[in-house]
Amino acid sequence: WRVRNTSSQAWNQAEVDYVFVSGTDFHRQAAYDFRETVQPNGEVNIIVDVMAPSQPGRYSATWAIVRGGQQVCLMSATIDVVE
Repeated sequence: WRVRNTSSQAWNQAEVDYVFVSGTDFHRQAAYDFRETVQPNGEVNIIVDVMAPSQPGRYSATWAIVRGGQQVCLMSATIDVVE
């Protein structure tokens, strides 16, 4: 995802993570630290390492940017696995 910080506070790399919230568990890791601080109105690329399920179908997952235990932003991903 490419995400913009639309808040008035920086997303400090030591305080903000992105974490798996719900859906299909096709990720390799359930939480990631931010690699950099994102200033207000700044943008960051968020990458999640995944492994596609072996069975054909549509799979979805929801992730959240979390600061201090509070969800700041929800992000969804859907993949279609074909034969």
